Amino acid sequence: MNLRYTIFKRNHPYKKEAKETILEAFPSNERLPFPIIKHIAKRKGIEFRIYEDESGFVAIAYLLKNSTATYLLYFAVSKNKRNKNYGSIILHSLIKECADKEFYLCIEIPNEKEEMTIRRLNFYRRHGLIDLNAKLIENIDYLLMCNKTPKNYDNINKLLKLSYFFKYRPRVEKMK
Repeated sequence: MNLRYTIFKRNHPYKKEAKETILEAFPSNERLPFPIIKHIAKRKGIEFRIYEDESGFVAIAYLLKNSTATYLLYFAVSKNKRNKNYGSIILHSLIKECADKEFYLCIEIPNEKEEMTIRRLNFYRRHGLIDLNAKLIENIDYLLMCNKTPKNYDNINKLLKLSYFFKYRPRVEKMK
């Protein structure tokens, strides 16, 4: 498996596949509209990565980055490439790339009624991420995970400011 990534640009050859993957993987209440995703990807500190292998498009990873932390805002594997170890390989490489930084991501708060939320939590735990007993406050709440325990939430809140758009103002708070 020869996996590589390129940075999304306006005329990226996998623009259509990236958009379809985001729209399919994230419900509308859990994502920004694709034109806004593309627009804010031009900002300094944001990397919209398109992963591919010899057979074509594989996945997207949308990262907010600074010198001390990285936040994985969106991560999705193409529907026809799921359950083939691509997600694990990409996540492992991202965590390794950020070994000397805080590496964050958020997931739906797990509940027993929705098995996928438990599977997702276990997937990220298997890759060494820990629950921080904190939540990301957006239009719905998410569980915050990280590769290490941060002293405070300043880094993640600074990163989240990169994604601000109109009234979209996510923030992290300690769970009660």
